[in-house]
Amino acid sequence: MNSSGYCIIDENFNVKSFNNQFLQMLSIENEISPEESIRNFLMQNEILTGLVDEVKKKESGETDAHLELNDSDSGTRNFNVHLLFSSYVHNHSFILITLYEACDQNFLDIHLDRSLKFNAISKLARSIRHEISNPLSSVAIHTEILGNTLKNVSMAPHVRERIEKSIQIINSEQERFTRLMDKFFQLAKANNRESSYQDVKIILEDVYDLIKQHFNEEGLNLEIDLENNIPFIHVNRDRLIEVLLNLVLNSVESMKKGATVVLKSRREGDRIQIMVHDTGKGISSDLKNNIFRRFFTTKTDGGGASLVLCKKILEDMGGTVSFSSNPDDGTTFTITLKQASNF
Repeated sequence: MNSSGYCIIDENFNVKSFNNQFLQMLSIENEISPEESIRNFLMQNEILTGLVDEVKKKESGETDAHLELNDSDSGTRNFNVHLLFSSYVHNHSFILITLYEACDQNFLDIHLDRSLKFNAISKLARSIRHEISNPLSSVAIHTEILGNTLKNVSMAPHVRERIEKSIQIINSEQERFTRLMDKFFQLAKANNRESSYQDVKIILEDVYDLIKQHFNEEGLNLEIDLENNIPFIHVNRDRLIEVLLNLVLNSVESMKKGATVVLKSRREGDRIQIMVHDTGKGISSDLKNNIFRRFFTTKTDGGGASLVLCKKILEDMGGTVSFSSNPDDGTTFTITLKQASNF
């Protein structure tokens, strides 16, 4: 028996082809008119209709999600579903819908492959850091030599002042880049899973430093709004930064040039809240109930599992994540963590 079922539909949910495994998965293999039964099922399932709309908008996209189907005989059955929008054929376009059993190895291999790619990048971080550190050290040494040599060279005062100013700028930028590189590669190795007392202000400032240049390149604005005197939290610093970076990068994908993301913090009783607010287009109503579900994604670059992983990471640290969204005000993800008991 095939481990996956498939059907092909057009943009109006008319069924063009299917296999028997797809009918068995939907428990409609004995229907007289299976095409009509499949069409009715697809159109009545909010998750699937939302996914179809997503890939139709992209006109070349694909997406994954997790489905729970209730069966009167076997109870709840879990499936992973993959949708692929085909190229136009004879002025028509088609969508391939593939169902996998939730534990099917083929589906898991797709996500494992993505994870391995990111893991390989992380393992290369140390050697990459070494290659970057060498020229930076050389710049620092020769800038110092230049400054010492300058003391023994006769020149007009205004020329000396300009050269000294340039040396100061080079030193300052070299130090700034070194600090940023340290933060980035600390995140890349991210093998520490121990919790410790952390300052929310410092964590958010680190996230800001790590991602500010990306915002500049995308023509977006990144702001930070921190409440004063927030108590420490007891968390895994590296994992919390991973979560915040994922939330910020997800926001970027829904924003047009000139839009803004604001990193906020505030104290609510004995809880500390961290907000990632964007002025993007908001999350469509048909996706709101699914974004924290296992394997739900509208992406193909490996980031699709990020939100469910963010939720799991925060829950492991005793925290929660929620969101609010509307087309007029964008989206706000709110992380809630306990105040450290000793502070």
